[in-house]
Amino acid sequence: MEHAMNGSMDSTLDPVDEIQTPVSLHTVSIVVDLLGEAGIAAEAVLRGADISVQQLENDEVSITYAQELAVLENARRLSRDPALGLKIGQAIHVSIGGVRGYAMQCAPTFGEAWQFACDHPLTGESYFRMRMEEHGDLASIVVDGYRFNENLRQLNTEICVAAIRTESEDMLGYPAPFTKIEFSLSKSKIPKRTFKKIFGCPVEFNAPHTRIIFPAWLLMSKLRFSNRAVFRQLLPRCNQLEWQLANHAKQSITARVTQLLYQSWARYRSLNAVADALGMNARTLQRRLEIEGANFNALVKSVMIDLAKNFLQNPAIALFDVAEKLGYFDVATFSRAFARISGEKPGAYRKMLLSGQREGL
Repeated sequence: MEHAMNGSMDSTLDPVDEIQTPVSLHTVSIVVDLLGEAGIAAEAVLRGADISVQQLENDEVSITYAQELAVLENARRLSRDPALGLKIGQAIHVSIGGVRGYAMQCAPTFGEAWQFACDHPLTGESYFRMRMEEHGDLASIVVDGYRFNENLRQLNTEICVAAIRTESEDMLGYPAPFTKIEFSLSKSKIPKRTFKKIFGCPVEFNAPHTRIIFPAWLLMSKLRFSNRAVFRQLLPRCNQLEWQLANHAKQSITARVTQLLYQSWARYRSLNAVADALGMNARTLQRRLEIEGANFNALVKSVMIDLAKNFLQNPAIALFDVAEKLGYFDVATFSRAFARISGEKPGAYRKMLLSGQREGL
């Protein structure tokens, strides 16, 4: 009997509002790089999106769904590669997903990771509303709910499905054993051998829904960086971030700044970067934070320590990787920053944490 797996979040948002939701430059950068390999200039890909080539080199820049869609429309028009959507999705790794990506990697099982992703579509910068289903000895991730530019439905669907494949392999450490991919789209111009090479399973079109089907036992498969305690601690933060994204127009400035910092601390740790993302100058941002009784530097330090301590709880993540996730070029610089704020070195904190000596464990 087919049934949907229960979720916990409701990210309903008017599409008119959602199109102005802040998103990262990751997908746009991937698109520019892929078309660049085909000899198409970045300026042509970015035309009309109000994004400069220089901004692509700045991790602190934030854009909106509307700008990303403009770039995707240009890419669809300029590219002669029918598999462009699949190639974009293949380049979207779970590690670029900020706190959402980290939470997925720490999930206890494959099924819980994807249920979490289904519950947090805005945090995942998704154009779709996904859901998990089980039917007999099979399970599936259903990709539905598209409500943006209809001309981009096929491209965005292919991006999403290919990204699910890539992120699944990232989390498992091996290619996910998908048994079939069903598309609600009409037959694609992409050769069948390309689908077979990427997904390793049959692909069907004109289905009632787009879905990725796999054995139900995979739902209980443990992930290579699984850490139940860290996952539980990240859930409230991700729930809050999803709510904030769904209500971004109504938030206080303090909440919006905090949201951006959790979305990508490395990108938004400078006052100017956050001010640009919020469409105001740095002085105005500081003044509005002061009115709300907040301080930008204090928010930056608070979020940095919170994220760092969550990363440090997972012994599978090396100190170098923790530093890199937070935008530091080396462990020494990260260690000094961590010690300056918290009063102890990250290595010592992790050692006490893992030995059970820290209060509260």
